[in-house]
Amino acid sequence: AIFNEFEADLGRKVHVTAIPSAEYPTPAPRPANSVLDVSSFEETFGCKFPSWRESLRKAAADYRSAQAAR
Repeated sequence: AIFNEFEADLGRKVHVTAIPSAEYPTPAPRPANSVLDVSSFEETFGCKFPSWRESLRKAAADYRSAQAAR
């Protein structure tokens, strides 16, 4: 998703090959599903986090604005 969002900025197509966590060696074992659940925080404090895709689009827009200001 990151490469897709920034493809025009990179000026080239980027291909990413997905691999399972089991094929990527790390010092600590990875859980099968490590999605961060923020629902308890949202309910407690009455705020809603934006989706990661929405945040990615905002980060890309901020990046482009910063590049244009240079």
